[in-house]
Amino acid sequence: MTAREPEGPGPDSLRPLLQYGRPRLVAFDYDGTLTLAGRPTDDVLAALARARATGLIVVLITGRIMDELRAEFPDVADHFDALVLENGALIDIGSRHVTTAPPIDPAVSAALTSRQIEHRTGNVIVAASAADEHVIVDELNRLGLEYQTIHNRSELMVVPSGINKGVGLEAVLAELGISPHDTVVVGDAENDHSLLAAAALGVAVANAVHSLRSAADVVIDSADGVGIIELVDDLLETAVFWQRRRQQQITLGDDDDGDPVRIPAQPANLIVSGGSGDGKSYLAGLIAEQLIDLEYSVLIVDPEGDHVGLDTLRPAVVLGDNGPAPPPEIVVNLLKRSDACVILDLSALTSANRRRYLADLPAAVEACRRTYGRPHWVLIDEAHQSIAPTEAALGAIDLAASGYCLITWRPDELPAPFIAGTDMVLAMTTPNPDPQTVDLLAAVSHLPRRDVAERVTGPTGSVVVASRSQPSRLQRAHLASRTTHHLRHEHKYDAEGTPPHRAFWFRNERDQLTGAVAHNLHELETELGHCARGVIRHHARLGDFSRWVNDVFRNRRLAARIGAIESAIQPASGAATVDAARLELIGELHRRHHAQAEFCP
Repeated sequence: MTAREPEGPGPDSLRPLLQYGRPRLVAFDYDGTLTLAGRPTDDVLAALARARATGLIVVLITGRIMDELRAEFPDVADHFDALVLENGALIDIGSRHVTTAPPIDPAVSAALTSRQIEHRTGNVIVAASAADEHVIVDELNRLGLEYQTIHNRSELMVVPSGINKGVGLEAVLAELGISPHDTVVVGDAENDHSLLAAAALGVAVANAVHSLRSAADVVIDSADGVGIIELVDDLLETAVFWQRRRQQQITLGDDDDGDPVRIPAQPANLIVSGGSGDGKSYLAGLIAEQLIDLEYSVLIVDPEGDHVGLDTLRPAVVLGDNGPAPPPEIVVNLLKRSDACVILDLSALTSANRRRYLADLPAAVEACRRTYGRPHWVLIDEAHQSIAPTEAALGAIDLAASGYCLITWRPDELPAPFIAGTDMVLAMTTPNPDPQTVDLLAAVSHLPRRDVAERVTGPTGSVVVASRSQPSRLQRAHLASRTTHHLRHEHKYDAEGTPPHRAFWFRNERDQLTGAVAHNLHELETELGHCARGVIRHHARLGDFSRWVNDVFRNRRLAARIGAIESAIQPASGAATVDAARLELIGELHRRHHAQAEFCP
């Protein structure tokens, strides 16, 4: 083996995979790939049956015309879930026949007959010998018809412009609801180039033409049917070939030299860590934007409504933003689409209702992943709270399938299995790094803690990347610009206000409600300007202001500064002390608005 590094059935009837995090569909060329001559051998057909028995969808993609194929292989439909014929122009799925283009003008066949050129006509294409190419091209030019000719070793096909095996694969994937990211294709000839380009893993058998072997991600050591058996056995057992699929990349930003810093887009387990305001949700949105653009299926669990701005990217959709969160079965029904992105906004739920909802969601999502292989990625914000700490919820999440991105400002509160199963840590730079984040980076990178702390210390706006696959290496990048609006939850609350159960209710020194309520930080600032001294004295000595800022807005730095001001207030503090604290509190809240305008990741 050499390698280059870097639904028949509808979607609802797909067979569950024996294991997921593996390909969902494998498509085979016929002549020169499954067989050199005639019907495939019994051993090859047995390998296809094994693949289908474990859940792989098996598709035949050929330049052959149906009548000619059935004359040689009468029971062909019994061995495949779908047939793509005539070089991508005709799709046969069960009793359905779909053409991807209008038939070739009958004038072409008439012209070739008049020139005594032997040829065959299919539902769409015309097939002939490549030796007659010059005559065929002359006749197409004479007729003034915009068709293309495609070589398949000694054969030549006249097909509508833009039609090829890659187009046929895309059409059958759409019919079956399967993503190209979950697809393996195998070929041997010139007309298989478009096929290999349309799938996550392109494979060439050993007898493939030189140009196709050069373009393939994997070249099998054996030829035609023997090579196919080797491939199927690998996909069902070790999946070594599958790991060689081409790497799409996510760009995080540039390093100090201006070189791009990238991470693989294929599913892995990530932790994005940083304090409130350091940019972790901004970075998560940057990652999500690129996953959506690459047509991965993505679920974003969004407790605070930080990511609803992503719905401007099609096919992203927000659920729960206008009321209660939908039942998990509604969420997973949408995720069955091969390129779906669902942003689950839970900001309207109370803490108790959110915990109950998130206790049931993981099992439904994992069931969808087992059956459909989707979503490819699950991004969970506020992960230390969003992952319900129950045995049932934790047991439902399969980290071995990969594709979990956990965003948190408290990595130390993540369950131990999630820390152990992490492939990569992305930590936001900050003037005062969190010790737990430094420990996590050091553990993953195998670098001294002092070196890690130095790298992650600095102004906000950058990220430090550690990967288990690249020990003793840290990369640091200045964050790239996003294409969608990043709506931090405190911005949302500034504009719309927190829901009532999260508002700040002012009380006097006798612990009685005053009737004043702050739904956002601007309202808190305003009320602090004219409330009675006893109100400030009551809340400050209990640390209520800083607790609310921390718990609702997750702004640790602002909460710490407010907490320092509160600590100066005692039950017997005089008017001057309270008034001084009032001004300091207002000043901190006011400066916050200006800081947001400068940088809001």
